Amino acid sequence: MVFTYCRATLSHTKPTGTFILNIKERVVSGERSTYVMELILEMKKQGWFWTEEYIWHKKNCYPGKWPNRFRDAWERLLQFNKYKKFNMYQEEVMVPMGDWAKTRLRNLSDIDKTRDESKVGSGFGKNISNWLDRDKAYPTTVLHLATECNNKNHSAAFSEELPEWFIKLFTKEGDTVLDPFMGFYLGVPLHSATGRVIRCKSSLRYGLSATFPHTMNNAA
Repeated sequence: MVFTYCRATLSHTKPTGTFILNIKERVVSGERSTYVMELILEMKKQGWFWTEEYIWHKKNCYPGKWPNRFRDAWERLLQFNKYKKFNMYQEEVMVPMGDWAKTRLRNLSDIDKTRDESKVGSGFGKNISNWLDRDKAYPTTVLHLATECNNKNHSAAFSEELPEWFIKLFTKEGDTVLDPFMGFYLGVPLHSATGRVIRCKSSLRYGLSATFPHTMNNAA
């Protein structure tokens, strides 16, 4: 089913749109399945670009004990696009700087005021003085959100904050968001909160700005 919807969504997604897939490998006979890796390769064959991977850290994951693994506290959020240039509104999901800035930025050294290149030759570097007078920063690719604990009459209901974060990141008010797997939260609640047009899987004829199923998709 996932392959079918991914192929159908590709043809209806706008050139500047994004598809977000929330998925995680199961454990089968004591080992992780490889179907997510197989799905990624198949979607690339269909014409999708695998742009990025986000991680959903489930802060209140279910407790449990297994002889060969620990609690599963994260899920994948795979980002796919039709083209390498797509709509992305990074300022919409910026986060507060945090208390660390009050002490770290109080007394800057000479090194802090210039670009300090990584000593391991990675090509990365930083200029701490660029953080002065900022009250917000761009987030990382790890989202720390709780799971949905109440019975929503859906086997895979996720927190409302999860699709809302991606909808803000990849769409603007008036854009169309598709939920091809009919997840619980992509209906009236998010329509009211975000001002987007929310469609279910029966609405593939619409030009899409975003989709968020137990797979998520965006087409702005």
